Amino acid sequence: MTAFHLLVGTYTQPEPHAPNAHSQGIQLLTFNAGELSLRGVAAELTNPSFIAVHPQGQAVYAVSEVSQGTLHVYRVRPGNQTLEPGEVYSTQGAAPAHVSLDAAGTRLFTVNYVSGASILAYRVLPATGELLPGPATARHQGQSVHAGRQESPHAHCARASWDGRHLYVTDLGTDEVVTYPAEWQAPALTRLNTLRLPAGCGPRHLSFHPDGQFGFISLELSSELAVVSRDPASGQLTLLQRLSTLVDGPANGNLPAEVLVSPCASFICVSNRGRNTVALLTWDSEAAQARLVAEVPTLGQTPRSMAFTPCGTFLLVANQDSATITVFSWDSSRGHLEPLRTVPCPTPTSLCFLPA
Repeated sequence: MTAFHLLVGTYTQPEPHAPNAHSQGIQLLTFNAGELSLRGVAAELTNPSFIAVHPQGQAVYAVSEVSQGTLHVYRVRPGNQTLEPGEVYSTQGAAPAHVSLDAAGTRLFTVNYVSGASILAYRVLPATGELLPGPATARHQGQSVHAGRQESPHAHCARASWDGRHLYVTDLGTDEVVTYPAEWQAPALTRLNTLRLPAGCGPRHLSFHPDGQFGFISLELSSELAVVSRDPASGQLTLLQRLSTLVDGPANGNLPAEVLVSPCASFICVSNRGRNTVALLTWDSEAAQARLVAEVPTLGQTPRSMAFTPCGTFLLVANQDSATITVFSWDSSRGHLEPLRTVPCPTPTSLCFLPA
């Protein structure tokens, strides 16, 4: 079986939401036939809490979640898969929380959670993964009903549609998902339309179904999953369904984080921080309906990021506060997760596999 290299974003210094942080930067691990091994620090960086890999594998991007946020570009050295530091860019704000690329690897997006530019969009040179200077930006306005978490905009995720036509930004602070064009001419991104979600739900992350017609949003403050449909012409999202990520009982401080669509596209996984579980939901495209079928313990504390292996037969879950990554086998025929092992890794928050 082919061995895969896994890069892990982490927290390196204690934060209110990561009190036990103790990493040194981006970690490198090797995955082979269900075995996960920590190799060491691939790049030293303060709070590289979210990372992304170029689709062609020649570059890695990491945000440094600090008061004067930065975006770092690394070149991947062939053979040993170590990272060579490249350009560093200001995120024009505080606490950048997400970075992603479109499917073609020609555009990159990052967001600031606390203040400054809510969204920055860069053009990318596909051959090298380098960013062209002069990003387009937009700044969100507003607030919502949760006094402690929604006093101002808090952009949390930027995701391009699979067809590359539209960019979507979830804003936990305003209970909105904002649509922008994924191609732009001016330095300012122009808002196309806005999905306004129920007050106090706190949209965090968004993932699209491979068919491009539907999307799934983790609602951090209400412990729910939102199902939306997408108009490919206008980019408009329409709310179809909201359902709990908990099988039973009250939320009691549970905070959903990552949302993933399974490789077979028939299941949805949501990480539940607080309950320390993966919510497993089935997806029926014909009925346009999701259904919660199980909560699976992650065997760690504060499950944040998740990633399916490139072979599609394992799911990895990053347990931030227990400093571990749990490896599950994944049976797509019946939607079953079986825990195999838990591996130490300092304060993991973001998981990305390098292309084989």
